[in-house]
Amino acid sequence: MVAALNMEGDALDWYQWYIDYKPEATWDDMVEAMDARFGPTRSENYAGRLSKLCQDSTVLDYQKEFQVLSNKVKGLSESYLIEVFISGLKDELRVGVQKMKPVTLPEVFNLARLLEEAEAIRLQLMRPSMLLSGPTTTTKDPSIPPIKRINTS
Repeated sequence: MVAALNMEGDALDWYQWYIDYKPEATWDDMVEAMDARFGPTRSENYAGRLSKLCQDSTVLDYQKEFQVLSNKVKGLSESYLIEVFISGLKDELRVGVQKMKPVTLPEVFNLARLLEEAEAIRLQLMRPSMLLSGPTTTTKDPSIPPIKRINTS
């Protein structure tokens, strides 16, 4: 079969075993057997995992995981997926994306990444001003000798 040309590793080993085990198998038989071998078990709840997914690193990493899980759940509307994605964003991004009222998933993904980038720039710009104002408490470093002032009067 042509399908074997695109297989490697475990999938190719399984395919070679399956063809020897059941040489009269139809395409539908093989697809069903492959799904039983490599597909999700009935106990895996991808819809539940998707609804509980939250951003814990970058938007791009969150988007990748979101797309992996949403691809495993069939029949969800785009508007539902938009709401699920937005609700899992970090608070500082979620509010900004909601304000923009995106209507497609690609628009949501793009807005979230843009807002993340803007937040990173804002934080970078704040750092120098924090350095200029100085620390609020002082601690003495024992490795630095004290400065002795010479009184010339």
